Amino acid sequence: MFEQLPAEGLITHCAQLADRGRTLLFTQVDYDGVTREICGIRQLPTTSDASAPPAGEGWYYDDFSSTTERLCGDRDPSNGAQGRRLGTSVGACFCVNAAAHCVLPI
Repeated sequence: MFEQLPAEGLITHCAQLADRGRTLLFTQVDYDGVTREICGIRQLPTTSDASAPPAGEGWYYDDFSSTTERLCGDRDPSNGAQGRRLGTSVGACFCVNAAAHCVLPI
């Protein structure tokens, strides 16, 4: 998951958010010539017996919460697996745009 920071304002560099799990991935020049930083957002680990969101700031695969069960429907009848959603930790402030891109099909 990544976040595009604004070109102007209080937070414009990924380094300003390092303590919130951000790292600089690359800079991007928009169609209007404005350069913005694109930050990677830390993925938080979960355990097989997870019953609560992991500690820290970032995102995680949520396949254990009642929210996921409610929003992602029934379990897969072939293997009993519940749906998944991308969860964010409390306090994981996203400054402008956060996006997830699937690199490998799941």
